[in-house]
Amino acid sequence: MGKKIFAMFVCSIVLMMFVSTLNGQGSKKTITLPNGEVVLNLSGDWDAFVENYGDHTRFGIYPQVFRITQTGNTFNAIRLKNNPPPSPGRAGSPVLRGELETNGFKAVWLIHSSGGSYPSKGQVIGDGKKIVIDDGITAKVTLTRSEDRTPLVGMWRLLTFQVEYQATGEREYPMGMAPTGYLLFLPEGRMAVVITGEGRKAPATDQDRAGLFNSLVAYTGPYRVDGDKWITTVEVSANPASVRTEQVRMFQISGDRLQEATGWLSRPGNRMARFVITYERVK
Repeated sequence: MGKKIFAMFVCSIVLMMFVSTLNGQGSKKTITLPNGEVVLNLSGDWDAFVENYGDHTRFGIYPQVFRITQTGNTFNAIRLKNNPPPSPGRAGSPVLRGELETNGFKAVWLIHSSGGSYPSKGQVIGDGKKIVIDDGITAKVTLTRSEDRTPLVGMWRLLTFQVEYQATGEREYPMGMAPTGYLLFLPEGRMAVVITGEGRKAPATDQDRAGLFNSLVAYTGPYRVDGDKWITTVEVSANPASVRTEQVRMFQISGDRLQEATGWLSRPGNRMARFVITYERVK
């Protein structure tokens, strides 16, 4: 009897240790090398957000998809689609190579469309689902696991557009009680949104036309997902001041409902407020 109880006790300890190990790993993907070193497992498809600068500014900012193949602690990546013109990168061409160590990257190189390899700095963020690689000269690439984007993909219909005040929780409806609009996320990494306020009428004067902009939200651009946020680099907008800015939105999905929230902003009267926008999935 004593041996049986002892065996059960040992099994319980082993199980607790196993669960503890899983909890410690979280959702980070790792592999153990023959020498016992644990490194990230980068194999798979990643959403790539490419930002060209310096002499390569003319190639612009655009989304891509990288496929990483890893053997041990070494990895290589290719583009899965053609870069948008005028950038010359073609689908299937190499774009990354490097070596990993326990704390992240031992070395990493960005491979340009010309075939040249540029030593770069690599940073692993959070639980390994986001990586930033920058060659310090011409390009910065932000990688996120492709599956992170999946819940957002599709068409969403606007339900409510509210302003929420931080101090009191009070909410207002600046677009009226029945605004209209749609939000679209493409699997290729591009989004677009158009929202119009309630009661808009065809303009009769220049003043009317100018006034319509107060009840319009519209912009589009490549987006990436970072945890519970999506970040859009605005390419086209009804508000020119937004072009080439990053718009960060917190989001929650519950069933067929999507709630979007901006950061807290100072409103008239020095009141802190944010926009809270709710959509339903279009089926």
